[in-house]
Amino acid sequence: MPQPSTRYVRHRPVREERVDDMLFLIDEEGNAIHMLTPSSAGIWNLLASPVSIAETKQILKQAFPGVPPKRIARDVETVYHDLESFGLIKNAG
Repeated sequence: MPQPSTRYVRHRPVREERVDDMLFLIDEEGNAIHMLTPSSAGIWNLLASPVSIAETKQILKQAFPGVPPKRIARDVETVYHDLESFGLIKNAG
């Protein structure tokens, strides 16, 4: 499970394709296509530079003040977990 204070970054190149408001990551190395919702695509964009889960939560709390912080925290942790399990992000250390 990704650690909140560890900084993460994209691990390997993927091709990005947008269809309406969805972002698809075409991972030819992993032979997979990953569909990202608008909020998870925003997290993916943040991961172009090293960023921690804690920093990501803060950014999203500021961007979406009407969304309960617990929901943001849960969603961010889920996205990081999924991206890590698919090998799409790594420890930036």
